[in-house]
Amino acid sequence: MRIKVILLIVLLLALGIRIYCLGKWELWYDEILAIKTAQNFRLANNSYLYYTLLYYWIKFFKFSESTVRIPSLIFSMLSIASLYLLGKNLFNEKIALFSTGLLAFNPFHIWYSQEARPYSALVLCGILSSYFLFRGLKEKKILFLFPFTFLSVVGIYLHYFYITFLLVCLFIVLLFLFVKKQKYYVYWLTISILIIFLFLSPWLPRFLLNLCCIIDGFWIPVPSFKSLFITLENFNLGYNAPNWAYKYSLFLTLILFLSAINFLREKKELQSNFWLCLMLFILPILFAFFFSKFLFSIYLDRALMISSPYYYLILGIGLESIGRKKLKYFVKLSIFFLLVQSLSFYYQGITHSSLTHHTGAYVKKPIRPVINYLERRVNKNDIICIINTHVFLQFNFYKQNKGILCFYVFSPEIWDTNWNRPHSEGNNWIPVNRLIGFDSDRIWMLFSDCPRSGKLDENSQKVKSWMDKNYLTIFEQWLDGILLKLYEKK
Repeated sequence: MRIKVILLIVLLLALGIRIYCLGKWELWYDEILAIKTAQNFRLANNSYLYYTLLYYWIKFFKFSESTVRIPSLIFSMLSIASLYLLGKNLFNEKIALFSTGLLAFNPFHIWYSQEARPYSALVLCGILSSYFLFRGLKEKKILFLFPFTFLSVVGIYLHYFYITFLLVCLFIVLLFLFVKKQKYYVYWLTISILIIFLFLSPWLPRFLLNLCCIIDGFWIPVPSFKSLFITLENFNLGYNAPNWAYKYSLFLTLILFLSAINFLREKKELQSNFWLCLMLFILPILFAFFFSKFLFSIYLDRALMISSPYYYLILGIGLESIGRKKLKYFVKLSIFFLLVQSLSFYYQGITHSSLTHHTGAYVKKPIRPVINYLERRVNKNDIICIINTHVFLQFNFYKQNKGILCFYVFSPEIWDTNWNRPHSEGNNWIPVNRLIGFDSDRIWMLFSDCPRSGKLDENSQKVKSWMDKNYLTIFEQWLDGILLKLYEKK
């Protein structure tokens, strides 16, 4: 009864910290892209099910920063409850409770519970599918393969990366069945796999086409061995912790892991479940790592977070098995302090680490003040040129005056960093030298980098250099990490 009360408190606190500041930040690049994809499904190249859900969600509940993030919040809350069920089924209530607490108050999961992206749904799908699959193995009931099959189809339509997780699950099951020699389960599992592929067959041509595009060039950097430790640090404390806290969290992780190994020497009946969690934690990460090393890079911590619940279960075993009460309280207080500190920085929008620690994820910064500032000063024939794709998408999404001419401008010398290929010129994507042909005497330029750190990316530097050489600078000012410059023809 006591554990149930604590679990209820954990769930209520987790809900509170996920609702807090839910609509505080404006939508950033990935979220806006998700909304535009939901509204124009032809743009979708992944996460089809999530975009379908988002389309109907916006249609029913209307648009605001809060409402478009609520599905992620719901999925995250369901993940917490599901992890408790999985932990209780594999181990015991105390291990399940601590693991649940790690997920509930983890800044990494809270980040994506407050973002209009499919990652919270992906985590939920992974927990539930593994729960049904391994419960079926444990209880020798074929019935559990039906929800597993359904959730596997859902997972792949949520995100490509679920394929990796599914392959690891199937490898573990086949390994288990080989040892136990349960031929009847192999038969039904084969049917389950065939059903999964049957439902995915309409999607495979699009998947292969997108795969070819990624092979030609994509923005995700190739990981180094340091990336594996960064993934652990993000699983521990998210993107917002200071560097010393990351190192301390790894030290605590080592203590808990060694404690879990020592505990399992005595509890031999739990060893197979421990190895199950260890494989579900490690193998998808290693697969993504070596795949990225030798083929093309897919290594992103936000996609790898599907493995994190099994990591938390291992840490839960470690905490439960610490014999000395003083050491157990010390570890608990240390974890609590680290999580609270990281959460406080998350809510303040502060990251201390370099971009390699949060690849593809940026602190959300407001664009409305920049738009309001410009819309009060732009003349009728002025042109606004934005030199960063992230800022360009945000600006167009939030601008009030739809009559203002707005262009994304690039230097022909710089390749598109999203796809590692030359920029494609379009109606509102133009090379900087084409500005000479415009009638407007005044051009507003917005220079920045993706995180709007107060620095200029390579494209901004090149375009700025060209503009400074060919136009007169009338005015310049930094605003929210964006350099605003007003140019006139010489």
